[in-house]
Parts: sequence; structure tokens; C-alpha cells
Amino acid sequence: MNRFDWMSRWADYSPEKVAIKEIDGDRRITYRQLNNAANRLAVRLTGEMGLKKGDRVAILAENGLPHFVLFSAAQKTGLILVPLNFRLTAREIGGLLDDCRPALIVVEAKFTNLIDCNTPGAKQQCWHYESLRQFCETAADQPFRFLSPTELREDDPVFILYTSGTTGFPKGALYTHRMLFWNSV
Repeated sequence: MNRFDWMSRWADYSPEKVAIKEIDGDRRITYRQLNNAANRLAVRLTGEMGLKKGDRVAILAENGLPHFVLFSAAQKTGLILVPLNFRLTAREIGGLLDDCRPALIVVEAKFTNLIDCNTPGAKQQCWHYESLRQFCETAADQPFRFLSPTELREDDPVFILYTSGTTGFPKGALYTHRMLFWNSV
């Protein structure tokens, strides 16, 4: 476990405590389940999809459980999560994607009209949010340990949040593991 893998720590400390309860349903997920899903997702992202430390993963979807799993998997692997605002126009989202150059875009079906995953020569892969949701639900009850082959440092980036862009296009604000820790204290 790397020292920034907070989900593994909580799963060890309080495995059966509810970590997340979805608002529009009775779905509850414990820290153990969330960590299991994140560990399996970390392997899928770095193994099967070939992503590596420093690669950016953009997500264009309404908030939901898969966001937490994806964020935790990013912390474990050194991937940089880039949440995108689905209320932006296709042009604005295109500008953000050009800026952050993600290796993977996770997109909810109702927002596929805002991006083009089928561009010839595209440098990113697209993964449908619904597939991620199914993956997370299946993986939650399958115990699995993930040992990151990559050493992470406190100054390594963990996510990029885009500003409102009042004087032009939004600018990406880079958050590091250290910043995340101190913001949560």
C-alpha cells in the first residue's frame, strides 16, 4: 500500500462502515467494498488498458459511485483524474480535452454528443460510464489487493480541476497528494 492510498487505510480500519450511500436509491457501499472495487479498477486501468503514472483520465458524467472508485484507483496508481463539467458546451469541453490530453475519457451515454470518441488518430480511449458502473458493482464484493508498482510522492498530481474561465477558457488547477491531504485535515 502506498502512503497516499487512503481507501486501503480506511478499509483496514473500518471495513464494514458505510463509506457512501447513494442519494437516489438504497445502495450503500462499505469501505471494504469501495476498496475492493478500486483495487480491481486500478489493475484494469494499468494492466488491461495500459495506463501509467501521470496519464490523465477525464470523466464526463453526473456524480455517482463510480467517481469515488475511479478517484481512489487514481490515488493508488498515480493516474491524474480530470472531472469535466457536463454543463459545458461541446466546444468548451473540447478545449479542456485539448488542454489536458487524457489517455482515457469516461463518458456517460447522455453526454456522448459533447465529445467525439471516434476521431481517426485520437490519442485517447473512451470508456462508457455505464460499463464502469457495472464493473464497480461486480468488483465491490470480490476481495483483491493492489500493490502499486509505482512509487508515489507527495508532490505528484492526483487531479486537475478547471477554473471558471472568466477571462477566456478555463485553466487547469493541479492538485497534488499533499494538497489533498492538507485540504482534508
